[in-house]
Amino acid sequence: MTPMTHHEILRLVAPFTRRGLRLDTVASDRQARRLVFVPQPPAPGAEDTDTPTPPADRSGERITIVLDAPETAEAPWRLARVLDDPAGVTARLETEGRDLDALLDRLDAVAPERHIRTGPGWVVGMSWRLDPSDRAADTLVLTDGVARLGDGVLGDVVLTLKMPALRRYLADLEITTVDGGRLDLTEDLLAVLGTDWSTLRRNGNKWIGTLKPHGREPGRSRAAEAALTTTAAHLARTLAEPPSRFHARLYRARWGVVLRRAVPLLVSLLLLIGTLFLSKLDLDQNSGLWMALFHAPPLMLVAFFCFREIPRIEIPPLPRASATATWRPGAGTAAGTGRDGAAASTAPEASRG
Repeated sequence: MTPMTHHEILRLVAPFTRRGLRLDTVASDRQARRLVFVPQPPAPGAEDTDTPTPPADRSGERITIVLDAPETAEAPWRLARVLDDPAGVTARLETEGRDLDALLDRLDAVAPERHIRTGPGWVVGMSWRLDPSDRAADTLVLTDGVARLGDGVLGDVVLTLKMPALRRYLADLEITTVDGGRLDLTEDLLAVLGTDWSTLRRNGNKWIGTLKPHGREPGRSRAAEAALTTTAAHLARTLAEPPSRFHARLYRARWGVVLRRAVPLLVSLLLLIGTLFLSKLDLDQNSGLWMALFHAPPLMLVAFFCFREIPRIEIPPLPRASATATWRPGAGTAAGTGRDGAAASTAPEASRG
């Protein structure tokens, strides 16, 4: 990669300077052809100038603009706005094109507040990609999200969402702690929210699952954004309570998850039984009914592999109330909320199984 020259840099800073931004020479990397811009602090007595005001920093966010410069004129510029929230989440807004002024206008059209959602005991940072569109507004596509859940007993818990590049794929969910500590969660912790959430499985000290996005953009990203905030609110409330409270509050939803998980096993058993009894039926082998019954088992097995997520044939564990006082081993002998007491009344009750 050819490093950027000082002359190249000087030719690029003008659009940023007009928007109240200055080049951060320490954070920039000429070798990687990456320039970092930060808001220019206002000069004393310069409040009434014609210089556009950079994004406000009213709540402690740190906003930077990152430009990845191409080596050739045919390649597009890549521009990203990075927002670091004081709660510990980072969100990005990315776009690309060949007109720097137009790219900066795109970023300015999306308010920094669009990245952050907050609630009692949780804060979510969402990263977006801004795709050009023939419609009046560009398409805002969710790429990933991070939720930080603070608790005095559990420590900081992090929920991450990774959206798939292809529409028919599932989004990845991951639950972990900031310090890498162990969490003793239940497999149906998120599945009680509905059929779009999978069961969780342990991977080391992490718990991973999937979320099923629906529709096309931009509705798909809006639905995923709503699902992420719902998940964060549910986790903030649930992890603030003793595990036994989760069982008591969502007892019916947990049994609904058991029935959902048992469907692949029940279907497999029905296929096996049907195959065994097919030979006992006194049907003409040239009849349409016999042909339908004969080919039903393999066709249904093929249908299994057409799902976005291959069904797991398993005997699901029955839901039981946990006797432990906390979701984190060794975190304490008594479970306290550790968050704002209102957290226990804000997350919606999950009633779907």
